[in-house]
Amino acid sequence: MFSFLLRIRVNGKVLKPARGKRLRGDGRQPFPYRNTEGWPVIDQESRIGLRNRRRTTWRLLAMFLPPRRRGTLRSQRSFIVQPEEKPSLYDRLGGVYGIATVADDFINRIMVDPKLNANPLVDEAHHRVPPAGFKYLVTEMVCWATGGPQKYTGKSMAESHKDLKITSKEWEAFLDDFQQTLDKFKVPAGEQAELKAIVNSTRSDIVVNSALGAGAYP
Repeated sequence: MFSFLLRIRVNGKVLKPARGKRLRGDGRQPFPYRNTEGWPVIDQESRIGLRNRRRTTWRLLAMFLPPRRRGTLRSQRSFIVQPEEKPSLYDRLGGVYGIATVADDFINRIMVDPKLNANPLVDEAHHRVPPAGFKYLVTEMVCWATGGPQKYTGKSMAESHKDLKITSKEWEAFLDDFQQTLDKFKVPAGEQAELKAIVNSTRSDIVVNSALGAGAYP
């Protein structure tokens, strides 16, 4: 196919490839070019022409051959498409704006829940500061707990609830309000489960010993 590339002209004479694979007397392969008289061509100009022809041949072949895979196995792995990482819960909830919207509805809901306000300590805490303060701290805490860039600046759950004497029944009422808020905004089931796991992880810091029962307020 590319035999025409191996024909070169030196001093007006066409040089043809030597045919056959006959060895010389010393066992070496004869030089592949000869002149029209049959004598091997070994002058410098023919060597340069041969080298250039070979380069041209390999360049043309490279256009049809598949690319050579280079590099170590480790470097080749970098081209393998890696599965995308799952977004954080913070991102899946819509970031700070989505979380703040849910927190706003949730705080409004628990502030007027008669089951929670039946505890005079909780009722007093609900009216001690404006609801906006609770909403800010809850938004900040949820953003931090779900992987957002925010930092929670409020008190710990144990410190902020130690004097409220919240019972198991009040905790259940709290979770019911939380569920109603999640359903209102149609939070997906997977994200709901993760949020509930975060909330339930604080139960031991908020709920008093169930043996105290309801009506254990001073």
